[in-house]
Amino acid sequence: MLKEIKPLVGQENDKNKANIKRLEEEITQFTQDMKKREFFQYKCGTQVALENLDGVFNELGVFEQ
Repeated sequence: MLKEIKPLVGQENDKNKANIKRLEEEITQFTQDMKKREFFQYKCGTQVALENLDGVFNELGVFEQ
């Protein structure tokens, strides 16, 4: 029975590793994109930063889903 299950476990393990790698890449790209946004700049001011962050909060919700 172990011989029958072992290949299936290995396949799922490979799928999970690929999914984790893809997610890590997506998170890295998302973070890099966020750092380019206006609210990361001191010169934009607090009001603009807060308005932009409200929109980012919604984006994060979509990203998490």
